[in-house]
Amino acid sequence: MKKCIITLFALLFAPAVSAATKQPNVIVLFTDDQGYADLGLHGSQIVKTPNIDSIGRNGIHFTSGYVAAPQCGPSRAGILSGRYPQRFGMEINAASAPGFGMPSDIPLIGNYMKKAGYVTAAVGKWHVGNTNASLAINRGFDWVWSMKGEKPDELQGVKIDNGHRTPTSTHRTNYLTLGALHFIEKNKAKPFFMYLAYHVPHAPYISTPNWMDKNKHVANKDKRVLAGMISELDDSVGRILAKLRELKLEEDTLIFYISDNGAQLAAKYPATVGSNDPLKGKKGTTYEGGVRVPWLVQWKGTIPAGQVVDDPVISLDVLPTALAAAGREDLITGKLDGVNLLPFFKKQSALPSRKLYFRWRGWFAVREDKWNAVYPAPLFQTPPEKIVPLSEAKLELYDMSRDKEQRSNIATQQPERVAKLKQSLVAWNRELTAPGWIAPRDVSVLNRIYGKEGMSHYPGLSYKTVAQKRPPKTADGGRSPERLMQLRDLDQDGKLTLKEYIGNTKGRNVPALTRRFNQRDANKDAKLTLEELKKTKDQ
Repeated sequence: MKKCIITLFALLFAPAVSAATKQPNVIVLFTDDQGYADLGLHGSQIVKTPNIDSIGRNGIHFTSGYVAAPQCGPSRAGILSGRYPQRFGMEINAASAPGFGMPSDIPLIGNYMKKAGYVTAAVGKWHVGNTNASLAINRGFDWVWSMKGEKPDELQGVKIDNGHRTPTSTHRTNYLTLGALHFIEKNKAKPFFMYLAYHVPHAPYISTPNWMDKNKHVANKDKRVLAGMISELDDSVGRILAKLRELKLEEDTLIFYISDNGAQLAAKYPATVGSNDPLKGKKGTTYEGGVRVPWLVQWKGTIPAGQVVDDPVISLDVLPTALAAAGREDLITGKLDGVNLLPFFKKQSALPSRKLYFRWRGWFAVREDKWNAVYPAPLFQTPPEKIVPLSEAKLELYDMSRDKEQRSNIATQQPERVAKLKQSLVAWNRELTAPGWIAPRDVSVLNRIYGKEGMSHYPGLSYKTVAQKRPPKTADGGRSPERLMQLRDLDQDGKLTLKEYIGNTKGRNVPALTRRFNQRDANKDAKLTLEELKKTKDQ
């Protein structure tokens, strides 16, 4: 009798326990080259992002959110592994290099979340390996979309246009969103994890008329292209949020929204490129503009809404936080560099005081509380023999509580603090490994800056240098007519004006390009069709 009562008690209360410990879905939205100012929530007067902004308004808007590197590949390696990518050779982009790929002994977030009982998906840009062993489908993800290893380009038997550009979408933004919506719908009854990495607003800077028309308030045509790209991105985020509401999953889903690095602000691109204002620096630097990005979190019903937090967090925190939300803190190992933010999300404790480190192609930075020290390595401006080791480098120091713009270097006023921060950087550098797949010209320079310990080889990683031989450029920059039309046809009318044909005038022979344009313009309408673009000056 006693045994029966105990069994009945267990049966009655088992569902309540199960409901209380239900694992939330987790979605990571990772954008590409979205600058700090390319967000309505950050005060942009150019881009409108009401759906993206809603994530921060319904949860936490981190104004000092960082990523692990100021470049696509290593930043992705960081968020996917929860570890500094410099620990295992993934410091610099090398997507096209033979044998490039994440070391097979580094578990990724897909592996962790599968072990936690989740069905997993990777959608969009991968950029951390081209070998079979490093593909997402072989790194813990059950389903992939728009990357190597994906199933045929159809959903529920309907063929989907997966072109980089369609009449109403660019950079496969709509294609990725359709895949994401399909995955959510198919797995609505299971705990799911989805890593959704959009390609925007990375170059090439192109949009379509339907999205540009929504941004007629932007007078500058180049900036309107950027606004169009981000409008399409924002619409896609809105469709995903709407799907969660439709399926009544919004309160059961933890959402992260982060950019992979700052806007690149390269001179070779038109004014379309994004903005890191008011921050200093850009993609490819460890100034704030390179590594401080849009960083938003939402988990309705669990994370109190309307929080604006200036305490530093980093993309490495996503993995341990997702595991904690899943109730699997036992999977958070000491090898992870990120921390579990869940107690802070729930207002159970303050964020831990710690140092955040950055190293990229000779550049260094460290952020501790309000202090930020930077070593802007003069990699290509100084002869290798004049470049000094990190231990002898002169660091810049900034007080982030007063000077997030990094206008006033106060290193001379705080020599002891600078010395301590440099000491910590030097110690951290000794824990790292040499970047793989780098150009021969970089090896000698990085050897001098990083030293022997900071350039040790990661076991099993290929350290063949990557020859960077560039083919001789044609007058059109070495691009095919089709590629040139794709890159320069900003208004999407299928023709290039002289301004579009020339592009950025910096460093270009404008008179020669103008002559070539006129020679190809067979009907003299001041525009080039693709057929005219294919003609040489002798045709």
